[in-house]
Amino acid sequence: MVEAFFAVSQNNKVADRENSSKIFGMNTTENLNAFRESKRNCADGILVGANTIIINNPTLLNTNRTNIRIIIDKYNNIPFKSKIFQICPEKTYILTLGKDNDYFNKLLQLGVHIIKVQKDNILQTINSLSINRLLIEGGVKTLEFFTECNFIDKYTIIKFPFVLSNDSIAFNFDIIKNLKNESYIFDNIYEIYNYER
Repeated sequence: MVEAFFAVSQNNKVADRENSSKIFGMNTTENLNAFRESKRNCADGILVGANTIIINNPTLLNTNRTNIRIIIDKYNNIPFKSKIFQICPEKTYILTLGKDNDYFNKLLQLGVHIIKVQKDNILQTINSLSINRLLIEGGVKTLEFFTECNFIDKYTIIKFPFVLSNDSIAFNFDIIKNLKNESYIFDNIYEIYNYER
């Protein structure tokens, strides 16, 4: 089961003009944080693209710190001081298209796992890690790549009650418009949309 879980503004932007999604984190209620944690606690693995780590520096850990963290890294330039390398590095897997270099050697010394992949075998590689439930949290290029490859079974999208500028980063909803969907109001503030195959 692969689920995409992310936030958008009223005008379907997933990040500001600097490609940061921190504005959503700064506008969450305690109940919404609990909802997000419940999603993470049900996942064996949480996946994001490298830019999400570089810009937002999340830990991507669930409450019990039991999940695997998977990063799609094309350019091998995530800073070593990132939280995913400093906190439970042994639970971090980097899927890369890159070649061996000193960067990889330093990550291996930290306990990080490095797996070389091709675009067409990413999901197969993830499945080999014994992940039954994968949560994809961003960024937009990663979300759209997995969507266009038909890898995602379910989308949970939280719509926040504000608009971001036109030059912010948008998610292309056209690529999931044919999926059956439902929506509801959460915490009297947010709209939550569920799309499923």
